[in-house]
Amino acid sequence: MIQEKPPIGVLIYDSQCNLCLKTKAWFEKWDAQGKVGFHSAHDPNLLAMYPQTQGLDLLGQITWVDQQGQIKRGADAIATALSQLPTWRWAGIALSLPGARVVRNMVYGWIARHRYRLFGRTCDTGGCRIDSKKSPYRSPRLWPSLFSIVVVVMVGSPILQNLRAGKDRRDDFPLSYYPMFSSERPNLFEQSFIGAIKQDGSVVPVHYSLLGDGGLNQNRRQLNKLLKSKDDVQINEYLNSVAKRLRSSKKSQYRDCVAVAAIEGTYDLNAYFADQEKAPTKTDVLMQVALQDRYASSVQN
Repeated sequence: MIQEKPPIGVLIYDSQCNLCLKTKAWFEKWDAQGKVGFHSAHDPNLLAMYPQTQGLDLLGQITWVDQQGQIKRGADAIATALSQLPTWRWAGIALSLPGARVVRNMVYGWIARHRYRLFGRTCDTGGCRIDSKKSPYRSPRLWPSLFSIVVVVMVGSPILQNLRAGKDRRDDFPLSYYPMFSSERPNLFEQSFIGAIKQDGSVVPVHYSLLGDGGLNQNRRQLNKLLKSKDDVQINEYLNSVAKRLRSSKKSQYRDCVAVAAIEGTYDLNAYFADQEKAPTKTDVLMQVALQDRYASSVQN
């Protein structure tokens, strides 16, 4: 007679939690080799079988105990159990990555605290079903929780794809397979900016702090929106407001500037990111206003 192999580890779970029961059923569906065992945290004989769990809040977090008696808790327990399933081993590895650990622990902790309200509760003896009617265990917050789990998997899968490539992987950057890094992009890129023009025609980019009251991205979005409107009156007013700030600025790079202009620049991205050429390869002045300040007047004199 062939004896069945004992499981590699056992998940000690809350058998009165509907989510935990569904999780158990899911594992049993995918665990054809019986590598993951389950034991109810409500079993009165539990401590006799697993004395190493003495003092642990077994209802607060799911607990993994392997054949050597090593314990893992919460999201670590789930990730370890997933890594035992051939089909889902990638998910266990992804959930164990440093970047995913923070998110998965937050999601698991929130779901664990609200599991009765989100998914309902049942008792082995049926004794707590009366209480379950008094509490709104189910809630539409289930979908944000599931969405968070999906996001964790989506974030982790390209990292895992890079690691599984082995010697054939593109580079040592773990995010190389994300579309924002791997998709093809044109080498030439157009970007609008505000520049201060000197008397010799050279252009000095104006620092974003002089463009408005917001940060870099906010001021850049405001400029792009304004230029797309093609409202010459508003663009002129905007440039005059920048000129006013420049007149009161004490930064030396704007010395001898005679005009402020809205400029559309074309950049060579390969040269830019290789630190070979930061200046635009081509510039097109869309509108400019005279900068009558102490710097300009000193040049004119």
